[in-house]
Amino acid sequence: MTAPCSYRLDLGVYALGALPGPEAAVLRAHLAGCPDCRAELDGFRRVTALVRTARSAGPRPRTGAPTRLIGACAARGPAP
Repeated sequence: MTAPCSYRLDLGVYALGALPGPEAAVLRAHLAGCPDCRAELDGFRRVTALVRTARSAGPRPRTGAPTRLIGACAARGPAP
């Protein structure tokens, strides 16, 4: 059994497009020869796409809803 690749720690950041340029270039070069990291990156990209889709498709909370909820809880007082 081999040790996990040290580049795996950067894959999530890279999938989000947040890895700085020089580090991203090094990771891209590594990905060319590491099928395990490519597979894991594909997983991160699928999850990232799902989250973006859910955020854009889901209902937006109404303005003031958290404030009204907190106010309603405060008005009820402490739980028995």
